[in-house]
Amino acid sequence: MLVGWLVTASHILIGPSTSVTGRGMIQEEATEKLIQLKEYIQDDPEKFAQAANEHSSCRATNTKGGDLGQFGPGIMVGPFDKVCFEEEVGKVHGPISTPFGEHLILIRERL
Repeated sequence: MLVGWLVTASHILIGPSTSVTGRGMIQEEATEKLIQLKEYIQDDPEKFAQAANEHSSCRATNTKGGDLGQFGPGIMVGPFDKVCFEEEVGKVHGPISTPFGEHLILIRERL
């Protein structure tokens, strides 16, 4: 386990089909779309940011390349938090399911 105190991460969220952004999908479609995006991105931060701008339904981050900034443990929902604090830095992880929808997560740094 690679537990750190702070992480800097980005995400791509595809919310439910009722998403107000118009970028939502049913869960199965969202998962498939994120798998396709993950194959395209291949851990490249620039491709990740571009994909977030074009596909993410997170209105707080989709114009910032999915950038969530720096945060500590317990700030994000359980499955999201677990990935950010336990998985490998510099890799794209997911799809991850949370109550907000389906995510890809790029862990950029862990301190």
